[in-house]
Amino acid sequence: MLGGSLSRSAAISGDGGVIKMGRGTLSYDGTDANTYGGGTTVNAGVLQLKKPAGTNAVGNLTVNFGRVVLMGDEQIPDTPPSISMAEASSSSMEIMKRLVL
Repeated sequence: MLGGSLSRSAAISGDGGVIKMGRGTLSYDGTDANTYGGGTTVNAGVLQLKKPAGTNAVGNLTVNFGRVVLMGDEQIPDTPPSISMAEASSSSMEIMKRLVL
């Protein structure tokens, strides 16, 4: 995907991992947790985590370049996953809070 956007609402499972490449946006939507075991690497673009609070969207997360945007609470489990970001890159993580009136 180069420059576009893709939403994945079904759960992702299995032993493999996900590598986000290209300047587009990949969104993890839907209500079921992603349980794939190979980890997630963001090399470019935006990965949006848009699952309900308390639903795991990713496990181990590596951000080399690009951004990860958390659109809800508790989408990255506390243990045992790890989060790593490349030191000399333009990587960032954003936490977006929604105001409900």
